[in-house]
Amino acid sequence: MEPEKIVYSVVCRNIVSGAPFGVDSTFPERSRLHYYSLIPKSLGLPKEEPFRHIWYLGVDTLQNLPCIVSDSICSSSISPELLHSGEWSVDLVQGRKLLASRQFKVEAAGH
Repeated sequence: MEPEKIVYSVVCRNIVSGAPFGVDSTFPERSRLHYYSLIPKSLGLPKEEPFRHIWYLGVDTLQNLPCIVSDSICSSSISPELLHSGEWSVDLVQGRKLLASRQFKVEAAGH
């Protein structure tokens, strides 16, 4: 039996020296956030189907883009202009396969 291929993913405020910084589950509105995924070497690098990050506010897709791959790290960010208060999630997908998902909350300033 093949070992489980686990993808470590977090939502964070910054990526510092190639590592996530400011990891949390609640963030202020209108800030830039990053989705950072560490891809296990057992998954290999994508050939035909790139890794993508899909950002959701509730059930609405706000951003769907190929993530930037460097070594075994896949990352993307969302613009502060798109980051509104509410319940969010981000998925890491390859083709139709869901590899990781993270949920977080964005709060309006002053909360």
